[in-house]
Amino acid sequence: MRKFVICLASVSLLAVMPVAAMAQNSATPAVEDAVTARKVVLIKRYFKSIEMDKLIGSMMQSMLPALAEQQRASSGLTSEQSKMVTDAAVETMAEITPIYIDKLSVIYADAFTEDELVQMVAFYESPVGQSITKKTPTLIPKTTQVMMELMPEIQNRMQTKMCKKIDCSAGKAK
Repeated sequence: MRKFVICLASVSLLAVMPVAAMAQNSATPAVEDAVTARKVVLIKRYFKSIEMDKLIGSMMQSMLPALAEQQRASSGLTSEQSKMVTDAAVETMAEITPIYIDKLSVIYADAFTEDELVQMVAFYESPVGQSITKKTPTLIPKTTQVMMELMPEIQNRMQTKMCKKIDCSAGKAK
C-alpha cells in the first residue's frame, strides 16, 4: 500500500510539474502577453494589407491546372471527374485558408519583433506597398508558368546528378 501511495504521489507530482512551470512562466510575462497581443494585431493588419487570403487563393488557382492534369494522367480520371477533384480542392482551400493564416500569425509573431512588424505594416499600408500588393498576384501565374517550362530541365538535371551518386542501372549507391 505504501508503495502504491508513493507511486501515486510521484505520478501526481510529475503530472503537475509542467502545469506549475507553465503557470510560473505565464505569471511573469503579463508584459509578454501584451507584446504578443500587439504583435498579433500588427500581423493581422499586415496580412490584410498584403491581401494574404487573395495571395493564397491566387497561388492555388495558378497551381490547380497542372495538379489537375497530373492527377488525371496518373489516375485515369475523366475530365468531369478531374473537374470535381479541382472543385473539391478549391472548396477545401477556401475553408482551410483562415486556419492557415491564423497559424502563420504565430510563426510571424515568433520571427519578427514588434518594431519590424510596425515597419512592415507602415510600408504595406502605404501607396507604394499597396501598389506592390496589387501587382503581386498577377505575377504568380507567370512565375508558375516559368517553373512549369523549366520542370523537364530540372528533372533531367536532377536525374543526372542522382545517377552520379547512385548507379541508376543497378539501383545501388556508389
